[in-house]
Amino acid sequence: MLHVLTPDNAILSQIYLYVNPAKTLEALSRGTSHDLIIKPGPLRAYVPVKNWGTNYYLDDSLRNEVYGGIARLKNIETGNVETGKAVFEQLDTGLITVLISDTIDAGKYEITLFRNNRSVVIPDRLNIEYGEPDVRSEVFFNQNSFLDKGYGVSFKGYNLTPDHRYEMILTNDLMGTRKIPLIPKTHIELEANLPSDVLQGTYQVMLYIDGTPVKYWNELTGVNLILARENTDQPAISLLSQRSKVFNGLNGKLYRPISRFNRNEDIILYGETRPHILAAGTQISKLLLKGINSDRTYELLLSDSSAPAILTFFPQFRITSDIPSGSYEVRLSIQEKEEAKPRISGPYYRIITIE
Repeated sequence: MLHVLTPDNAILSQIYLYVNPAKTLEALSRGTSHDLIIKPGPLRAYVPVKNWGTNYYLDDSLRNEVYGGIARLKNIETGNVETGKAVFEQLDTGLITVLISDTIDAGKYEITLFRNNRSVVIPDRLNIEYGEPDVRSEVFFNQNSFLDKGYGVSFKGYNLTPDHRYEMILTNDLMGTRKIPLIPKTHIELEANLPSDVLQGTYQVMLYIDGTPVKYWNELTGVNLILARENTDQPAISLLSQRSKVFNGLNGKLYRPISRFNRNEDIILYGETRPHILAAGTQISKLLLKGINSDRTYELLLSDSSAPAILTFFPQFRITSDIPSGSYEVRLSIQEKEEAKPRISGPYYRIITIE
């Protein structure tokens, strides 16, 4: 990029230069292989290539700007081909950076670079090995498992090879604790089917790799959850809290999950429902509180502070004076106007206490 200056050296405008050499691409050998270990990516291999040109160039029409080039990675043993990006990131070094996804299989690869009708095979081999296993934080959020799919759950990550031990521990105050092994489906995904005696409801889940806990949690719910549901229409409770437990999250106000509730505050709920956001004006929404030491069930209706027909992620339910202090199992009931009967969730993973 060139700057056009005024007489007093102020920048008047800019001129972009595109260089796409007519010479063929030329790859040089380093005299050694490129050795990489898979970790949260992208992986980077630096290969010496001549006649690359500028990072940006114009295609044959001279109208469309193109960035970098394409890297084809051919597994020498299996023949499988992966693609990556090739860019001129390090100025004045003559090195092209090959960007490789961290989901690639370990193995030995041949690299071929393609750029504007030119190509070159890199003479040095690429060796990729698995590193330490882990689960991706961005997918370690609420998991949905449905009865018609055998309550299957999965977690994605990297380096999830069979030579490690993977377990998840499910916790629910009503149903206790269960330890369930996870099996690598591929090196980027763990899977398991929940046992048939695991009942519908919300479960807190912790993952362990070789006995060490995976230290991720969902910021919205404060814990990692599995929602065992009959189908996508059945609601589920992901969070119960109160207004006084608000805090500033990464994307706005959130609420910390609690199990002891002040009867002078509404109960705040976050749930998985159809529709996802509870709409007070189109459905009847209730919290069902069943006494732990009795068979009686109480209904909490939407609070007056939840204006009709307003969509909200965190609807509020009023604790009325007829609700005795004590401990309760909590379920969510949703009934649209056109539905003959309500859809009721499995129990929340915590027994709550109203004081």
